[in-house]
Amino acid sequence: METIAIPGAEIYYEKNFLSAEEAATLFDALQAKCAWERRRSSFKYAVPRDEAYYGDPGTRHTYSRREYRPLAWIPELLSLKARVEDATPTHAGAVKIVVSKKASVLRVYDREGQIIFYAPVTSGSEHDPLPFGNWVITDVVRKPTYNYNPDLFWDADPANAKVKIAAGPNNPVGVVWMGINVPHYGIHGTPSAGEIGHSASHGCVRMTNWDATRVANLVRDGTPVVFEE
Repeated sequence: METIAIPGAEIYYEKNFLSAEEAATLFDALQAKCAWERRRSSFKYAVPRDEAYYGDPGTRHTYSRREYRPLAWIPELLSLKARVEDATPTHAGAVKIVVSKKASVLRVYDREGQIIFYAPVTSGSEHDPLPFGNWVITDVVRKPTYNYNPDLFWDADPANAKVKIAAGPNNPVGVVWMGINVPHYGIHGTPSAGEIGHSASHGCVRMTNWDATRVANLVRDGTPVVFEE
């Protein structure tokens, strides 16, 4: 995701946020279902575009000195709203991650030291211990592919070949990978949510896919990470 700084705000831009097929389907649905209206300006000239205002209950929208009450969200817009909010790093850069091996939890702290997110994790094992210390996030990869290399695992069958596993919810590292400045280590999702909370990983920090997605939305390159006992 690209960050574009403007006076007083930031714009987050993600190329291909919607696939061409998704965009076409959504466009057709919004054309058919939104309560479009050709409004008039204060000078009583027709505005050369159709408009429809949707928003949360109790909010207001002011345009051209007129105040409008938004309509209730339709399912298509509500789904898009949730998807945008889920992908937008609203607290990016202002947090610190702390992973406790003993408690098997990950905490995200804001700049005031308050916990803003908490989730159970699996962190290391006897053969592949968690690398204790202070690190930083080096990359956030959504929908990652997984490159299996038996040379990196103590319990791998040496007869197994290297293989690349396609991205998807059943990928061994789940739907998102957050690498740190230790080779081959990171924080990631998993398709096996029932195993979370136990010391049974190959050194990395595993979370449910939904928790990993939440954390990925809060961090960026350079976010401090602490692995503690």
